[in-house]
Amino acid sequence: MSNLDIGFKANASLLWGFDNSTATGTPHSTRIVLLDIIRILAIVLLITSHTANVFRHPLANPFGVHDFYWVSLGGVAVTLFFILSGLALELKYGATQIRYREFIIRRVLRIYPIYFLCLILGMLMYISEYRIIVLHWYDIFLSITGFYAFAGRWGGPFVATSWFIGPIIFMYFVYPILSRYMAKYNKTVILVVLLLIATVFRVLIGNGVLTLPNRPLDWFPLCRVFEFGLGIYIAQALRDRAAFRFKFRLPAVNNLLATLGIISFPLFLVHSIFRFVITDLMRMGVSIPAAIIIYVVLVTFLAWGIAVMDRRIQSALRPLKADLRSEEKAVKAMCELPSTMVRLNR
Repeated sequence: MSNLDIGFKANASLLWGFDNSTATGTPHSTRIVLLDIIRILAIVLLITSHTANVFRHPLANPFGVHDFYWVSLGGVAVTLFFILSGLALELKYGATQIRYREFIIRRVLRIYPIYFLCLILGMLMYISEYRIIVLHWYDIFLSITGFYAFAGRWGGPFVATSWFIGPIIFMYFVYPILSRYMAKYNKTVILVVLLLIATVFRVLIGNGVLTLPNRPLDWFPLCRVFEFGLGIYIAQALRDRAAFRFKFRLPAVNNLLATLGIISFPLFLVHSIFRFVITDLMRMGVSIPAAIIIYVVLVTFLAWGIAVMDRRIQSALRPLKADLRSEEKAVKAMCELPSTMVRLNR
């Protein structure tokens, strides 16, 4: 099968774990409330953990299995985000034909504008503290791609939580394969295989057999592939269940949850840039609760602003996405031409 023949199915206007329906003009009513609630829970856990870490509070303490799955509340949040990513991708792309290249381009266009906006903020904060930025060529490459974690440098100097970009891009590349094989074969067996892969690599890394730098249990994609695959599995197993259709009676509640869900990804990235605000406010005599509230309001407002700018960027990208669809239809027509001619000759 050639690359042109690679396709997989897609459906629903449901969005990926960190995606944004209104960015492309899709109304809030198309969103799945349950997923927005889980997104909100995950981002609350993450910010709680990172804020508690500022004060060395017990809420920041890790738990679990040493050298295997030893995480804080923030680590639990990241697990939820990986599951959400697979789940929402499958609900969106699990029933309609779309080609591999178009899918990858669409996901890149979806995630990187928000990342770049947060990166600019991070660089501005870095300059305000150090007055200068000295970047080597590899820093430029790693900053643009968000692949700092793969180089053993976690999220880099500008956006600490951008370490997530590399692993999730990897998941985008493997999603079409996982989705297709889970749909075609025994999905439970494939999920067990993914669990074994993740377990093996966690054991190898945790025991020092495979040496990778700077928290590889968090960023190494094969340690995370089970969580992502679990999301795909849940979507395929429960696609038509009532939980995915649930909405509150009050539209205002659904809209609020949708808005908070929409800003979850920019909030995931931007909150790490401004943690210094808490300690700076405390030095100025602001109480701890007040400093935390001001910080949360600030980063939430910034995340909302980034989401608004991203909405405009996505609108500007619509012609490019339309060209992708046109090219896709042309390629599909060319691929179907030989069979059409055979039928006509008969």
